[in-house]
Amino acid sequence: MWGIVTGVFSFVPIIGSALIWIPAALYILSLGATWQPVGIVIVGIIISVSDNILRFALQEKFADVHPIITVLGVITGFYYFGLPGLIFGPLLISWFIILFKIFRKEYSFPQE
Repeated sequence: MWGIVTGVFSFVPIIGSALIWIPAALYILSLGATWQPVGIVIVGIIISVSDNILRFALQEKFADVHPIITVLGVITGFYYFGLPGLIFGPLLISWFIILFKIFRKEYSFPQE
């Protein structure tokens, strides 16, 4: 169950999965364990940092999507569309930019 919840929250850039593993580490720490929360924090930091770097690098390389488009798309998509907006927000912004480029190419006037 926690893997699914972490996977859903990982769509949120930069702080997504940390919204799950930080409270989990604090909960286990409050139960009296000492090494398990440290392990959760170390693994969480490694996975979060690598996820954020790889996600933006792969999106820019394969889809030619700037990281700002991803961050703004997720934030605005979630605000306007709820949970499906995490996926549709960046897509809609990317499609709008592509449509604008096509429009500009088709209807640009020759320069004198």
